[in-house]
Amino acid sequence: RERGTLKLAGALRQVTEKGRDRAVVQGTRTILYYADRYGWHAFPLRPGKEGLFYHQMGNWQNLPPDQWQKYAESLTDPIKHLEYLREYEGATHFVVSDPEAVARVPNFAEYLAKNYSAIFREEGVGTIFLLSARKEALSSKS
Repeated sequence: RERGTLKLAGALRQVTEKGRDRAVVQGTRTILYYADRYGWHAFPLRPGKEGLFYHQMGNWQNLPPDQWQKYAESLTDPIKHLEYLREYEGATHFVVSDPEAVARVPNFAEYLAKNYSAIFREEGVGTIFLLSARKEALSSKS
């Protein structure tokens, strides 16, 4: 598992630029550390305790009221939360280090595959999705 984490961190380092890109990591936070990148690691796939833990980790109360409302709503659904981080916080990549956990939330797994391109994928290691361009936007330019 550790070897996969290092390989995924190396891939994240290659496909991102330090200081510009921000990654959301599902799974282990050590990926951000080894990749030397900024981002978020406590991504809640299920509402409830997992979302509350994530909520307690941040200083979210200082947000403007409209953004606070979007943030609070985002904790109830992983799709909303990913889109919140992309739209309001500037997330550019989504890293999956535990594909089995994502597969247990089928609507989220389908949403990722339908809307974002996987720019790195290796069995037993993980997947990196590019969030800065949605698939429909890319296909309409061709």
